[in-house]
Order: sequence, then structure tokens, then C-alpha cells
Amino acid sequence: MSSLLGCDIECQREKNINKLREMYNKDLDSYYATYNKYLQYKYNKGRDRAWKKTYAENTLKPKVEAINRRLNTILEELKTHHHLLENVKNHS
Repeated sequence: MSSLLGCDIECQREKNINKLREMYNKDLDSYYATYNKYLQYKYNKGRDRAWKKTYAENTLKPKVEAINRRLNTILEELKTHHHLLENVKNHS
């Protein structure tokens, strides 16, 4: 909170946008890693392919879907904050 002292509304919005971008990038990296693991396990041709396919569908797929939902939520927040910031700048 102390980082927001002396910061006007436009400055606070910029900080919020930057925080959302950081969250988005972190989740996007996690999404790619988890999705790639999901694909490797789902299409594995090794001896333990049945276990890996089950693990992919029951464990990794729900994680990928959850990360995807978070990414979509963050993206919507970014759009909202960016739109509001543009309105503030245009009315200044």
C-alpha cells in the first residue's frame, strides 16, 4: 500500500495494469508448460501409456482448463483497466 502513496488515480491504474500483465505472463508460462506436459502424457506410446493418458485426462487437463480460465479473467481485467485508463487520459 505504501507504494501507492503519492500516486494519483492514473498512476494507480498503471500499476494495476502492470501487476495484471505480470500475473498474465506468469500464468501463460504455466499454461504452456502444463499443456505441453498434458500433450506428452496423453499421446505417450511408452509402456505406461494407459497410466499417463489417465493422468493427463484426470489431473493435467483440469489444471490446463483452470489456468485458461484465470488467463481469460486476467485478460478481461486488463481490457477493463486499459479502457478506463484511456478514458481518464482522454478527459484530462
